[in-house]
Amino acid sequence: MLSLAKNVKITAAAKQSVCYPTFFELNANTNFIGNPGLKPESHQKIELGIEWQIEPKFSLKTSLYHKNIRNALHFNPLDSLKATFLNQNELQYSGFDFQLRWKFLTRFQLKALFSTIDNSSLYDQPEIMLTGYLQYAGNFFQGDMRPTIRLEGRYFGERKCNLVHPYFYEPYQENLSPVFILNAHAIFDFGNLKIFIILENILDKKYELIYGYPMNERTLHYGLRWEFWN
Repeated sequence: MLSLAKNVKITAAAKQSVCYPTFFELNANTNFIGNPGLKPESHQKIELGIEWQIEPKFSLKTSLYHKNIRNALHFNPLDSLKATFLNQNELQYSGFDFQLRWKFLTRFQLKALFSTIDNSSLYDQPEIMLTGYLQYAGNFFQGDMRPTIRLEGRYFGERKCNLVHPYFYEPYQENLSPVFILNAHAIFDFGNLKIFIILENILDKKYELIYGYPMNERTLHYGLRWEFWN
């Protein structure tokens, strides 16, 4: 991390992670044939960013990154009845994130994150994604009740899905349309007792984040929690 000024910093990072094949991918012996020769999937990421604290309650953060995926694990059909798992060739893609955080009017906070990636070699990943929330946090009755109310929005851009036919193991592609989802959360804190209410998918959108797995329609969740000690 390098400070250019009192409120501006440049950050740089290099990260690596490893994902090992599962027991099923290595040893399956049904219509899915395990591959004991699978290599671990490795991820290398290089990131460069800028953090700008414009004022105590308002900050911006950007980052540009490049990621390599070596030996990516993927499903590979052999014929109309059998399939196995293989390591894919190296994948590379770049991305950009922009984050804003603003605390205003003492009890309100706004946070937004815009992300875009070069997804030409990826599946199930939108090129553009935007998430954010507006939150109110206060206290009433001399602090005996502390409500937190949040309105949260998420936008997922169009994305392509690489699929395999469930009976013939034939690969094909489908596209998922862009979607905007709105959720609301409320927590009422009475010390050891906390009451929560969540209204999911306020706009009642029919959507899928992963092809073939529909997400909840408009749904109300509620409950309470008692903590026996702080």
